[in-house]
Amino acid sequence: MHSRIQHIVLSLATTALLSGGCVHPDVPAQDGAEIRFSAGAVQLEDDTRSVTTLDQRTSFEPADQISVYAWHLQESAKIFDAQTVTCPNPANGIWSYSQKKKWRWQDNDYYDFLAVPKTVGGVTVPVSGVTSVPPTTSSSFSLSVPYDARTDDYDLLMAGTRRRVTDVDPSAVVELNFQHILSAVRVLFYRDSGSQKFVITSFRFKDLIVAANLIWGWDESAKKCLLRLDNTEHTHQELFGEDRNSAAPWLETAKFVDLYNPGFYDLLIPQNLDTDDAPSLVIKLRDDVNNAWNLYEPEPIPLKDITIKGTDTPITRWEPGHVYTYEVHILLNGGVLVNVITTQWEDIDAYTPGLML
Repeated sequence: MHSRIQHIVLSLATTALLSGGCVHPDVPAQDGAEIRFSAGAVQLEDDTRSVTTLDQRTSFEPADQISVYAWHLQESAKIFDAQTVTCPNPANGIWSYSQKKKWRWQDNDYYDFLAVPKTVGGVTVPVSGVTSVPPTTSSSFSLSVPYDARTDDYDLLMAGTRRRVTDVDPSAVVELNFQHILSAVRVLFYRDSGSQKFVITSFRFKDLIVAANLIWGWDESAKKCLLRLDNTEHTHQELFGEDRNSAAPWLETAKFVDLYNPGFYDLLIPQNLDTDDAPSLVIKLRDDVNNAWNLYEPEPIPLKDITIKGTDTPITRWEPGHVYTYEVHILLNGGVLVNVITTQWEDIDAYTPGLML
């Protein structure tokens, strides 16, 4: 999967000058003042199939855009509905939008703000089909984004927060911290000491949720925005990963290595791994017996049974904004051992090839 990984921090209203982004000088924020927009620095990552780290920094550029949605409790209405907000000129620090909105506080009031990026660093983020869902007695104002990991080719980011009239300064800057909504997954293969040489011919994931409506909204218990899934599509097919059979790597001696790093991440939908149809990792490999190259197909490995490296704790679900590195240790004719390294994208060392190897 070719995808881009980004990290963005945005703010609503006025804020002090930040380096590397569109900002506006700080002014007193009060009831009746206009809601203004500003943005901080951007972390942008190009094609995940060709990088060895997840950190490449850049800045917003002129004409970059975000889409803002907002719900005001006392008006019982959306005050922003896919409002395009543009950074026309980083030099003067103003994010611009038409038909300015003002704070209109009342007793026991709150605003919910949600957002998605439209362009970052001059590159369009192809988020499509976004719909806003009004709050109900059991759910808050939310955004729904359809995502199909088989065909969609971008890293989905979303932001959101709730501002209450009871906050210390309710009309102060409203910070929107964009978060990665998907999970980044990769697989590394090691030949354990004493094992006959082998080459990986394919690895796939089976029984995954591959498509869903990703619902993003405020959770009052957690005091932050959380993700939930709706209208999910589950498949028994073996997908993602890599199939090398057409290249016949077993015909090249140099392809029989002690460590095979495919060099990319699959961006997949966060989901529960401990289910009746537990997702699994399916591996196929060949040995280096001359002119035989015997094919090995170990039993599918349930992901729910794979433990965090150095612990007995299994990873039973993929969380948004986390990176999962599955280390597969193979002793040919002796078994397969798999463990997991998990980090958040923001925790990755930019100077380490790969992730925590």
